[in-house]
Amino acid sequence: MIDFTDTTIELPTLYEYWVSLKGIDYYAFKRFTESRQAIINSFVVLPLKSDPTKEDTDRDGYLDHADPRPLKSDVTYLGIKDEKYVPIINPDGDASYGGNQGWFPEDNKLSVDYILNYYGCGTIGASDLFLYFALKDTKYENKITNMAIKDNMINYSDYMNYVRYINETYTHTPRWLGVPGPSLSNAINSYFKYAGINHKASWPLSFSKSEMLDKIEEMLEKDIPVIFSIGPNTPDLWGETMVNLYYQKKKGDEHYDGTLNELYQYDENDKRSTKINGHYMTITGIIKDKLSTKHNIMLRISSWGNLYYVDYDEYREYIENEGDKWTSSMIYIK
Repeated sequence: MIDFTDTTIELPTLYEYWVSLKGIDYYAFKRFTESRQAIINSFVVLPLKSDPTKEDTDRDGYLDHADPRPLKSDVTYLGIKDEKYVPIINPDGDASYGGNQGWFPEDNKLSVDYILNYYGCGTIGASDLFLYFALKDTKYENKITNMAIKDNMINYSDYMNYVRYINETYTHTPRWLGVPGPSLSNAINSYFKYAGINHKASWPLSFSKSEMLDKIEEMLEKDIPVIFSIGPNTPDLWGETMVNLYYQKKKGDEHYDGTLNELYQYDENDKRSTKINGHYMTITGIIKDKLSTKHNIMLRISSWGNLYYVDYDEYREYIENEGDKWTSSMIYIK
């Protein structure tokens, strides 16, 4: 659009610029009066791909010099309103990101605590869901949630007693298998009825990849965390194929590779990352990054009291190739 010679710089006219954008054609131009045609043909413009006063015009995190579309955001975020989710003061004195089944002792194999430690991930997900409702709106507080919430804070010892009550009253975690999806949705509905929460939970068995993502987004937009599962290998229930739980790295973090044009980086070999199957977790947000070279849709999740990320494409690939839609699904709440 801009012509350079040894001595001059020739800018395009407004008409030439419009034509380059396919915003106007010759016949439309001819419908203008001659005086307006002359004005349009006489004005010159300086086409800009971005705002020169800003490093990141579209505020998507990618700086304009490395962004192929600096005027249009290529990154979208969706999540629950309270990014802290369910903070619990853990044994180290720090705030966790949701509950941790590992807090329950495993020394007595005949105890309920042992069952919760090994098979209680579904019960943890449901317990945290009920607490999130109570934390975001006092009308959902009740004598059950107040077992955990004291002065608007949650201590892990109070939380553990609360989870034991949820397990005894609603989820009834079985040894070996944990709580099946349909049973978990029934338990949640029983609690909703008690707490006066006007929602209905279900365990869909046939969501396609796009349908599941749509339902996850629908729930997050309504400020409802999403309990989902990465089921076991099927039919080899003791198979060892797993899904990565990534630790997210961003610019300025240790081991972030600044030579790559990526807003976030996820390394399965990072010692803080891990792998899992046969496990319930809770989705609290989604990052969609069209410019990422590898991880375009990342689920922000709570597991074992930590914040991780799951690549949605990897998760669905696992379902199609190693798992199944009965054990790898989600609690859909509407």
